[in-house]
Amino acid sequence: MKINGTFKNTSFIFSGDIPVSLSGLVDGGELFNRSDLLFLEEDYMNSCDRFSKLVDKFKIKKFNSDLSLYKNDKIEKIDDFSDEVKLYHKIIDENNINGLPKKDLMISISHFEKYEKSKKVKSIQLIYILLFLSSVTEYCDNKFIFKIKAGEKEFERKFEFKEINDFELFSVYSWIIASKENVETRLRIVRELIVRKETFKLLDEDLCSAKSAFNRIIAEETDDYFAQVNLLKADFMELSERQRKSYQSLHLKFLGWGSSIVLFIYGELKNQPSKNLWKRLFFTSTEKAYLFLVIFIVALSTIWILFKKEMYDNQKEYDKIEEFYTKQLFFESDDFSNFVSVPKIAKPYTIIFYIIFGLLLIRLLLPSFV
Repeated sequence: MKINGTFKNTSFIFSGDIPVSLSGLVDGGELFNRSDLLFLEEDYMNSCDRFSKLVDKFKIKKFNSDLSLYKNDKIEKIDDFSDEVKLYHKIIDENNINGLPKKDLMISISHFEKYEKSKKVKSIQLIYILLFLSSVTEYCDNKFIFKIKAGEKEFERKFEFKEINDFELFSVYSWIIASKENVETRLRIVRELIVRKETFKLLDEDLCSAKSAFNRIIAEETDDYFAQVNLLKADFMELSERQRKSYQSLHLKFLGWGSSIVLFIYGELKNQPSKNLWKRLFFTSTEKAYLFLVIFIVALSTIWILFKKEMYDNQKEYDKIEEFYTKQLFFESDDFSNFVSVPKIAKPYTIIFYIIFGLLLIRLLLPSFV
């Protein structure tokens, strides 16, 4: 059912039929802003031009078990967000927020996930997350200055409410509030990351880094995660160098092997009439030709086997490094893989080997069928 009407302040004025599910809540064609109902909140947010109006709309909402959502002509109960709201308010109560009453910012960030999120709605959710993350917030004339302090360092970023921001921090926020016993610790780690990177745009790998740092703190390890990252990078460079040398060795061996074939073919064909070259090349069945073909096949196989062994050794070294960093230094597996890649043989090398090996094998057997 299409709903016709407009918002007047925080109320909704119907200009058409009123849904049956709302008939008991509407007074004189007007649905007042209710603490226990979310009604067309996306439309309100999309049309809102000032953040203060959003605060007026949401400040009376009670994000508890009584809260319902109007959707598809029905009123449905949604999750109880009361514990999250308490955590959210506990943090912003410790933050320095100027220009906005803290008591009016009692909101659930997670409840935004219930909406069909437009870019505007996502941007509004982001602002509430930044209020949570920032040590200091200055709000004036629809503009924000968000500041984060970590020790003696500080990072700040200016936002305007009309801006549509193209990044999200909900996954970071969800991780911070995942356990109320250590919210402050997780928040401190994220703040340090933001100050260190000098941006609020945290990526998935940044969240992995935060998780690894948190694991180290929980395990009562020394607080030197970022120093260990540099060591991990050094191990990565060493492993990459080993892999590079393996490929370099393979290239040199292939070059020598290929040169041997060229010299053999040249020796076989240099005194032959030009009209017999291709026939002699592909169909000669002398013992010398058979012997050299077998030698070339065995040499090629040996080169490939040695290369695979080197790559296998690199893989074993990778497994040892991964086990050390994930089991002893408590890195997240995903965080580790962001810095160090698994040594693998590139597919083109495998394809080229089997093509050459197959051609040599066919050449070896071809005269038998002619």
